Amino acid sequence: MPSAGCGGFCRAVFTKGSGLKQMRASELTAVLQAYHNTPRQRLGYRTPAAVFADAALHLKCESTFQLSPE
Repeated sequence: MPSAGCGGFCRAVFTKGSGLKQMRASELTAVLQAYHNTPRQRLGYRTPAAVFADAALHLKCESTFQLSPE
């Protein structure tokens, strides 16, 4: 779900008439990194990347099992 912030960011980066086909993968990666490392008010002025990293560190892996001592 795009937000007004995303729209403004995209309009600043992707000028009218430009297309993704003209951009190299490295340029798109740089744009995505810049977007995901921009602090958001809704996230308590944390970046989406930081929030995701914190959530990923706290995930409990349900598929692992305890090895029994033998």
